[in-house]
Amino acid sequence: MDEVATYKFGRLDDFEWVMEILHRSEKGAFLLVAEGGPSSPWRARDDDGFRNGHAYIPLTPDQAQRWLELRGLDEDLDALFGEGLEDA
Repeated sequence: MDEVATYKFGRLDDFEWVMEILHRSEKGAFLLVAEGGPSSPWRARDDDGFRNGHAYIPLTPDQAQRWLELRGLDEDLDALFGEGLEDA
Protein backbone atom coordinates (compact mmCIF):
# COMPACT_ATOMS: atom_id res chain seq x y z
CA MET A 1 0.00 0.00 0.00
CA ASP A 2 1.16 3.51 -0.81
CA GLU A 3 0.81 6.52 1.49
CA VAL A 4 -1.33 9.04 -0.37
CA ALA A 5 -2.16 11.65 2.29
CA THR A 6 -1.18 12.59 5.84
CA TYR A 7 -2.96 14.73 8.42
CA LYS A 8 -1.21 15.85 11.60
CA PHE A 9 -2.55 17.87 14.51
CA GLY A 10 -0.65 18.93 17.61
CA ARG A 11 2.66 17.71 18.97
CA LEU A 12 3.48 14.31 20.43
CA ASP A 13 3.66 15.82 23.93
CA ASP A 14 0.12 17.22 23.52
CA PHE A 15 -2.71 15.03 24.85
CA GLU A 16 -4.83 15.84 21.76
CA TRP A 17 -2.20 15.01 19.08
CA VAL A 18 -3.43 13.16 16.02
CA MET A 19 -1.71 11.60 13.03
CA GLU A 20 -3.80 10.02 10.28
CA ILE A 21 -2.31 8.46 7.16
CA LEU A 22 -4.41 7.45 4.18
CA HIS A 23 -3.08 4.50 2.20
CA ARG A 24 -4.23 3.16 -1.18
CA SER A 25 -3.55 -0.31 -2.56
CA GLU A 26 -2.62 -1.09 -6.16
CA LYS A 27 -6.24 -2.20 -6.66
CA GLY A 28 -7.61 1.08 -5.29
CA ALA A 29 -8.64 0.02 -1.77
CA PHE A 30 -8.20 2.68 0.93
CA LEU A 31 -7.01 2.21 4.51
CA LEU A 32 -6.82 4.93 7.14
CA VAL A 33 -4.16 4.36 9.80
CA ALA A 34 -4.82 6.68 12.72
CA GLU A 35 -3.19 7.27 16.06
CA GLY A 36 -3.46 9.89 18.74
CA GLY A 37 -3.01 11.00 22.30
CA PRO A 38 -5.16 10.27 25.34
CA SER A 39 -7.54 13.18 24.60
CA SER A 40 -7.83 12.45 20.86
CA PRO A 41 -10.58 10.55 19.06
CA TRP A 42 -8.11 7.65 18.73
CA ARG A 43 -7.41 7.24 22.45
CA ALA A 44 -7.51 3.82 24.11
CA ARG A 45 -8.96 3.05 27.52
CA ASP A 46 -7.02 1.17 30.14
CA ASP A 47 -7.42 0.57 33.90
CA ASP A 48 -6.00 4.01 34.72
CA GLY A 49 -8.06 6.04 32.22
CA PHE A 50 -6.97 6.85 28.68
CA ARG A 51 -3.69 6.44 26.84
CA ASN A 52 -2.39 6.87 23.29
CA GLY A 53 -4.35 4.75 20.84
CA HIS A 54 -4.58 3.74 17.21
CA ALA A 55 -6.99 2.35 14.65
CA TYR A 56 -6.95 0.76 11.19
CA ILE A 57 -10.06 1.71 9.22
CA PRO A 58 -10.88 0.50 5.70
CA LEU A 59 -12.56 3.28 3.69
CA THR A 60 -14.61 3.26 0.52
CA PRO A 61 -13.51 5.73 -2.17
CA ASP A 62 -16.40 8.03 -1.12
CA GLN A 63 -15.28 7.88 2.51
CA ALA A 64 -11.66 8.56 1.53
CA GLN A 65 -12.79 11.57 -0.49
CA ARG A 66 -14.85 12.87 2.43
CA TRP A 67 -11.94 12.37 4.85
CA LEU A 68 -9.67 14.42 2.55
CA GLU A 69 -12.32 17.17 2.35
CA LEU A 70 -12.81 17.27 6.15
CA ARG A 71 -9.07 17.50 6.73
CA GLY A 72 -8.63 20.27 4.16
CA LEU A 73 -6.16 18.23 2.10
CA ASP A 74 -7.20 19.80 -1.20
CA GLU A 75 -4.02 18.99 -3.14
CA ASP A 76 -4.26 15.31 -2.19
CA LEU A 77 -7.97 15.36 -2.99
CA ASP A 78 -7.30 16.74 -6.47
CA ALA A 79 -4.46 14.27 -7.05
CA LEU A 80 -6.60 11.27 -6.12
CA PHE A 81 -10.07 12.25 -7.29
CA GLY A 82 -9.55 15.28 -9.53
CA GLU A 83 -11.36 13.89 -12.57
CA GLY A 84 -14.33 12.66 -10.54
CA LEU A 85 -14.93 15.78 -8.43
CA GLU A 86 -18.03 17.87 -8.92
CA ASP A 87 -17.88 21.64 -8.74
CA ALA A 88 -19.65 22.90 -5.63
